[in-house]
Amino acid sequence: MGERGSGGAVLDPDWVALQEAAAGFPAVRPVTGPRPAPQALRALEVPVLLLVAANGRVHDPWQGP
Repeated sequence: MGERGSGGAVLDPDWVALQEAAAGFPAVRPVTGPRPAPQALRALEVPVLLLVAANGRVHDPWQGP
């Protein structure tokens, strides 16, 4: 370990394991639930950050589920 693109620096093994795990691709499609109603989202009492695709119709908040 240590030489892979690190310029010769010795890398922390935990950091390398994390990087390798993040580079993997799932073997199956993730399971998702139904889209929550806007009223259900407004009722949440905790802060929520939602990131969606910029030009994807699937994430258009103005279209109904």
